[in-house]
Amino acid sequence: MIQVTAAKIRGYGPWTLTLGHDREHRLQTLQASLYAEAQRLFSERDCLVFPNRHDEYVIVSNGLDEDGHRRIRDELKERFGVGLQMHMGRGTTPAAADHAAHRARVKDVHVLGEAGGDDVTILHMDVNDLTSRARDVPPYGVSVLMLELHLMMARHFAALQSLSFFMGGDNFMVLAGEEGRKGVRAFLDAVAGDLGLYLNCGIGRASTGRGAAMRATRSLDTIREIREAGSGPKPDIYEADCC
Repeated sequence: MIQVTAAKIRGYGPWTLTLGHDREHRLQTLQASLYAEAQRLFSERDCLVFPNRHDEYVIVSNGLDEDGHRRIRDELKERFGVGLQMHMGRGTTPAAADHAAHRARVKDVHVLGEAGGDDVTILHMDVNDLTSRARDVPPYGVSVLMLELHLMMARHFAALQSLSFFMGGDNFMVLAGEEGRKGVRAFLDAVAGDLGLYLNCGIGRASTGRGAAMRATRSLDTIREIREAGSGPKPDIYEADCC
């Protein structure tokens, strides 16, 4: 069972209009600072915050109850003057949990979905040797390529009840259900054929979002270590053990 929290900056639209026309730099500063603090507060509780359109977050919040959410909300409100509206959803897949969180927001209730055993799977992907590919491409051209890759990733994994996020640079994470986990091979092959990019994918499972991300990154690091060792098969998908 996965628990997802949909968090949105409360009263953001009307507040932005009070800042005048020369406001964009202030909004970008606020968004970056608020995200950094939200990530710190949630990660201290073994959760993981994914940025979603900058003024909204998708949070893997397994293990965090309503009171824990309220404490974080109050601390952010005290520091920044704007708060986060947070609603939790639970489901057997990431997409189901996300939909439940959305329904909780529409109904204005704290949480929807049945509680159950926690099981989070995260895929951590990066592009193999993007530096060589980007040598003759200007920075914005690389950004366009990453956007194309993310769109392809989002569509592929959304069809498999999973949620994908661009983490910066050439790094992506997917909050995956079992279908998404099984769909990695097909996705890597499709990206190689359509975009000429070769990806590595580390898989991590744990009872919390932060734990799953840590294991996924450890798996990705293991792929690099195997490649640098220079002998034997060189996997592009690897799943570390759960210990």
